[in-house]
Amino acid sequence: MFDFNRVFISFGIDYSENKFCTPVNFRQFNSLINLPSKPLKGGFWGSEKYYMNDYHSAWHKYIIETLNPKYFESKFNNKSTFFNLKEDSEVLIIKSFEDINITFDENGFKTSSIPLRTIQVSGDVPKSFEKQLYIDFEITSEFFDAIYVSEDFISKVNWILNEYERRINAGEQEYDDTQVTPELVFKSAIFEDWSVGSILILKSKCINFLEKVRL
Repeated sequence: MFDFNRVFISFGIDYSENKFCTPVNFRQFNSLINLPSKPLKGGFWGSEKYYMNDYHSAWHKYIIETLNPKYFESKFNNKSTFFNLKEDSEVLIIKSFEDINITFDENGFKTSSIPLRTIQVSGDVPKSFEKQLYIDFEITSEFFDAIYVSEDFISKVNWILNEYERRINAGEQEYDDTQVTPELVFKSAIFEDWSVGSILILKSKCINFLEKVRL
């Protein structure tokens, strides 16, 4: 169940409903710099407001500690939007790997508990990526108003992908039976570029504005 009292911040984004558009999928995967785990464009992103913390949200913390803050100077000088969701909103909630059920048959991907898709690859992207699944944001927006992915879940995703890459670079066994299984790596790649716990608004009607301020 979603907690509609949660407050989210779109850090450095002065939201305008007139500029909102529903998410659009990547049509082709041609660069490992731009991953199709997020929409090509559209939607409205936020991360949960921190209380009693040096940072305003997980995204604010990620900018300061992991990214180069100079690239985000415009966000620091712009208004941020505080919001929560209306209580009649339909929210797709991902808090654990158990929330993602995927089935395959002899022809490959068959069904899943969340709308997923494959994508054509080109350029320098290895052909093996055509077997990877990613969220179909366009279909998801037909059934849900927002996607909420918890911070704890994304922390596990990041750890699994980093550990998997470390093992490959170190020439170690990639998988084990519990922490870094093929299933967990496959599911983690669906959210590879989310970075922090987030909410992605798919339909503007679900947003309940609280305030816009410079932080």
